[in-house]
This record gives sequence, C-alpha cells and structure tokens, in this order.
Amino acid sequence: ARGAVAVATGLVDELALEDRGRNRSWREIAINVSHLSGRWASAQEHYEDTLVALANRLTRRTGNSSAGIRIFTTGLPEDAPAARRVLARIDAPGARLYLPENLAQLSTMLATSALVVSTRLHAAILALAAHVPVVGFSAAPKDRDFLATLGIRRYFHGLDDWPQLAHALTATNHDAIYAEQRRALAHAPLWTEQARIRNEIRSLCGVNPCT
Repeated sequence: ARGAVAVATGLVDELALEDRGRNRSWREIAINVSHLSGRWASAQEHYEDTLVALANRLTRRTGNSSAGIRIFTTGLPEDAPAARRVLARIDAPGARLYLPENLAQLSTMLATSALVVSTRLHAAILALAAHVPVVGFSAAPKDRDFLATLGIRRYFHGLDDWPQLAHALTATNHDAIYAEQRRALAHAPLWTEQARIRNEIRSLCGVNPCT
C-alpha cells in the first residue's frame, strides 16, 4: 500500500532526527526470531539453540530484577513456528510472545522495549527509528552490513558469538548503548546513501505485511 511505503521510508529520516529521549521505564529485552531460508536454512536449529541459550543467560544474570524477555516476529507467518519453539524452551518466567499483525503493532512493541536483538533487518530499522538500542544477531550478513553503514558494526554478533552478546547486554547499561548508538548515527555514512536505503525499505514492504 502506498501509505505503508510512505510511513516506512519516513523511518529513515527519523534516524537523523535530534534525540528526543526515550522512556527509561521500559525494562524488557525484545528478541527477534525468524525462519532462516536459502543458504542459511541449515543453520535454523543452531540459530534457535543460541537464542534459547541467550535468553536463559540473560534471565539468570538479571536475577529477580524487573527486566523481562519478549520473543517476537516482525509479522511474517513463516517466522511464527520458530518463535513459538524458542518461547517454549526458555526458562524465563513471564516471557511473552508477540506476533504482530501489522506495522503499527510491531512498531509499538519495539518502541516499548529496553533493547532489541534483531535478526530481520526491518526490526533493526524500526527499533532505531523509535530511539531504542539495537543489537544485530544473525547468520546472514544483511543486519551486519546495515549496522556498519550506520557506524555501529560492533553491535552485530554472529550465531557463535552469543556468549559475548549475553555478557555485553548484562555488563553494559542499556542507556550507555543507546547514547553511543545515537552519537554514531549522527555521523553515519548512511546519509550519503539515503536513496539506496529507501529502496531497500520499499523492497522489504513488498514482502512484509506492512499494512
């Protein structure tokens, strides 16, 4: 839909806006789960195992704090079975599953999270636009390349890097991650490639239920 594309492409401009602050009362970490396809399909079981291990490690290290875990998809139907499998296996009391039906529901969930661990690129884009810190976690290079374009490549982790990711998320204050990412975004090479990013978002909306 034309309106959905306009909203999505406008998110790129949101990344460049002066920091308007964020609600620091949000405590839940949102973990994106997807169905891997193509050359990465064989890594699906390993990918889910690492997400379960990551969620369990985060839960143990945060102890009895009010922090929580959200398992979510970006709305693609093929991702839902994987998300349900991960949720069923994690030992995190109060963990919740989010299967958004449209872009608005996804954006609201991301905007009310403390931090987003993204596999799908549009989860990272939407979270950053909502002023929420993001960590990429994927077998594929798309998230890595996008975060590199933004000047925050070090916030991408491959599947075998999950122990380092868990340590970083528990040892570092989320506000510190947020502040560093906002500083990097202000000087990112992204703004010289804005047209390319707009086209990428348009192509995402062609395959994702943005309406």
